[in-house]
Amino acid sequence: MSMFKKKDVAPEVKEDELINELCERLRQIGINATVVASGSPDDVGGLVTFALGSVKVEGRNLDFVQVEKLSVPASNPRLLPGQSGYTREQEQGSIRYDYHYVVRAKVAGLERKLEAEFKPTEKRKGLFGKEVVGVQWDGGELAQQLNSDSDLKNMLLKEWVHRLVIKPETEHQCVRITPPTGPEALSFDFGRHPAILGRKAFPTRETFEIYDKIAQHIRSIASPRGARP
Repeated sequence: MSMFKKKDVAPEVKEDELINELCERLRQIGINATVVASGSPDDVGGLVTFALGSVKVEGRNLDFVQVEKLSVPASNPRLLPGQSGYTREQEQGSIRYDYHYVVRAKVAGLERKLEAEFKPTEKRKGLFGKEVVGVQWDGGELAQQLNSDSDLKNMLLKEWVHRLVIKPETEHQCVRITPPTGPEALSFDFGRHPAILGRKAFPTRETFEIYDKIAQHIRSIASPRGARP
């Protein structure tokens, strides 16, 4: 039985080649990765709008990398369907791709402990610049553990990670680690959707290790899904 409820994906948003490229990228950086076949027991569905597909990870703390394709207003690419200000008429504004790093875990009753969000601590440098001087996780028990991990702190600073959101999903028994889609991943299609954000925001070896280290902390709080008590 699938970990997630499967949602229908319109034919025009199916992008098998993107999932295959993601899988190949993971293999190139030394990860044992396989594309999850549609309809298989490991098939995962989307929680936001359209799930393009997932890549299964073996032998690491992470279990999956999932790609979602979101239609969002160009004026606010972080606005999601269902949020105030979002309308169907705005869907033609832009397209955003989100990459979710997923840990299967029994999260029921642990939601507040597992919620965490990371933002760097900055100070002004010169007239217009800013300098990252530290990292700070906000949230519950998981955030406290992450703040105490000096190795993780150094990794975040070295890779200039600007934001991470960790969200437990009780219904689907998993925890998602989601990095932001930054402007460096912006491209343009002067047809139906002028702005395309983050289509190939594949992880580097270093950023994958950051997400996997976070997943290790998640597993220290929440039991793996399917494990015996």
